[in-house]
Amino acid sequence: MNQDASCHLLANSVYIDGFSAYSNQWKNSLCSWVLSHYHADHYKGLKRGTLGRNQLNGTIHCTEVTKLLLERVHFVDDEGNTKANNTKANNTKAKTKAETTPLQQTTKIQSHSYGEEFEVKDGKGGVLSCTFLPANHCPGAAILLFSTSSDPKTINIHCGDMRYSPSMLEAVLERREKGAKFGEIFLDTTYGFPKYSFPPQQSVIDSVALSVVSELSHPSRTLILLSCYSIGKEKLLAECAMQTAKKLYVNPKKALMLQCVKDGSLDDGSGVPPSAALNLITSTTSDPASSPIHVIPMNVAGEMFPYFIPDYRNCADYADKHGGGIRYDRVVAFIPTGWANATNWNRKNATNMKQVPRRMKKGDKGVMKTAEDENDLVEVTVNLVGYSEHSTYKELVAFVEGLKPVKVTPTVYSSEEKRKKITDDFNKYCDRGAAKEKFLSSFFGEGGSGGSKSSKKHQATAVSKPSMSSPPKPSFALPPVPSEGDVALITSMGFSASVAEAALAFSKNNAQRAVEYLLSSSSPPHQNPQKRQASDKNSPKPPPKREKTKTLDSFFLRPKK
Repeated sequence: MNQDASCHLLANSVYIDGFSAYSNQWKNSLCSWVLSHYHADHYKGLKRGTLGRNQLNGTIHCTEVTKLLLERVHFVDDEGNTKANNTKANNTKAKTKAETTPLQQTTKIQSHSYGEEFEVKDGKGGVLSCTFLPANHCPGAAILLFSTSSDPKTINIHCGDMRYSPSMLEAVLERREKGAKFGEIFLDTTYGFPKYSFPPQQSVIDSVALSVVSELSHPSRTLILLSCYSIGKEKLLAECAMQTAKKLYVNPKKALMLQCVKDGSLDDGSGVPPSAALNLITSTTSDPASSPIHVIPMNVAGEMFPYFIPDYRNCADYADKHGGGIRYDRVVAFIPTGWANATNWNRKNATNMKQVPRRMKKGDKGVMKTAEDENDLVEVTVNLVGYSEHSTYKELVAFVEGLKPVKVTPTVYSSEEKRKKITDDFNKYCDRGAAKEKFLSSFFGEGGSGGSKSSKKHQATAVSKPSMSSPPKPSFALPPVPSEGDVALITSMGFSASVAEAALAFSKNNAQRAVEYLLSSSSPPHQNPQKRQASDKNSPKPPPKREKTKTLDSFFLRPKK
């Protein structure tokens, strides 16, 4: 997730996944925080163990699974203190003062079930009405639906990380009350370009599980390595365990996290079917020698950037050191990721096999390692498979098209140029009428009616004058001088200052009328309308031309000068 502040601000003093982007607000007791799920790029900035002087002084809102992961894995309890059974602290001879002294400020962790409506204060007396819905990403992950007390009929959505499905769209649409609309969608654009495409999740899950069954039937002793994040991809793991009827070896940290998922799912109370991790916890073992299927971190079997590079040596070393003393002749690794189809290189090199020495001698400093026995080899195969828990480009389009929001804000991009490109692309699927209305209302007030503050003040003054009993006397006053604010407003739309002043004079300083005139007129007005009419009468009229009528669309597509 991008760390730009605009990706994390929901409302005044309410931040989602923004512990790093808004670290300067950690001590502000008026702030509220939302954590969409427990992945490092989303809890970035939330320190492990004690938070020390950077301790949050507000409340973190999240799902029950995420809360347990924070409490039991991140070592942050619901009182803001480091848990007494912090493993690192117990293994340290002398605990630091921060680890033993209660912190003055406290962090509250408030969990919410999927579908539960809850309120979050925005720090200025307003309230956000919020609802978590399943994100189909990792256990505990949620998309957030929220609306402000000042605009309760507009539903905004922050997707965190999500994998789209039609049922997700249906669930969101069901939350929309009559007369409500979807405003801004903070979209997970991890794969926000058309080139990113991969198969449906279930087809990849089935394919990998069948491949694992086939590889284990090989006459040579085979070790299967399944790459995954610390939390995530449990559906694939559970299917492999079921199809092979074997338990999967997981390290202690992974086992602890799966237990959090199990406990959090049981207490969720949302009626959502149990996740794959709930069943997976009974299909794991802590004994590496008891299973030929090991769950490993994502970076063990190979690197993904800048392109896929399999790590045969690392796989062979893992089998030798963590195989539970079993001598494996073959190692078959699977790396499930959406980046499998991201480049031609990755697609062409999705499966790689190489025989490498079982063990390497430790060389002297500056000397390459050599094989202990050049004839003692291990066959290593690394498979890159297109499984992802993020949405494909086409799935993102389906989500946006189905909701027709006012605007889309991407949350994953590598440069400002790409952010703009993604924004322009997805805004094609937005409600253009609502977008125009919102644009005008941001200048002119509710519904796009009325003028700017200066013109409203001018209008109010005119209305408040008492009516004259006698006929009005002719006025020889000079035309009203356009306000600098209204001129600046119109020039910000791409018009020159002289055109802005002329339009305001023509519309008697009504900023909205001036804008509407400029957007619908083929030429700017003259400063003196009477002079324009006179000159029009005396000048020869050219033959009529068929011109394309300018509309608000033409303005919105017009590049700013």
